[in-house]
Amino acid sequence: MIKNILTTAFTICFAFPAGANTWTSETTDGVHMASVISDENEISVFCDAGINAPITSINFVVDGVTPVPLSNIALFFDKDLPIYIATDVEGGIGSTTQQDAIEFTNIIGLMKSANKLKVRLFNGSQHTFRLSGSTKAIGNCTPDFQRFTLALN
Repeated sequence: MIKNILTTAFTICFAFPAGANTWTSETTDGVHMASVISDENEISVFCDAGINAPITSINFVVDGVTPVPLSNIALFFDKDLPIYIATDVEGGIGSTTQQDAIEFTNIIGLMKSANKLKVRLFNGSQHTFRLSGSTKAIGNCTPDFQRFTLALN
């Protein structure tokens, strides 16, 4: 009996290693949030789901550090060359301007199609996230610029 319990525990530990990251999502108070967390590392995708506020963005935490506002970060999808992107005034990838919306849409598309994403911050800290499950967790996420443009027409 104890041998079966230990074998099961051993199997679980290797099936889900410490810090394994699994995408989750929830919608509350008009905001849809999809995230993956691994120890002190996190990707959070916030999408407006009915409050009509400029909150649609992608945010990162690497080794407990958030990107400095208006700094550059490097995103490595699978084995592709890095994408260098400037963070917004809150340290994330926003979607309120036309250029931001284009970059946001591109990054979300890559997050849904790639297998992994390595995020490297300004200070050299980096972490690799698995992207399995991101498509379902993120769902449809319209950039703020596009939502506001449609509302004005």
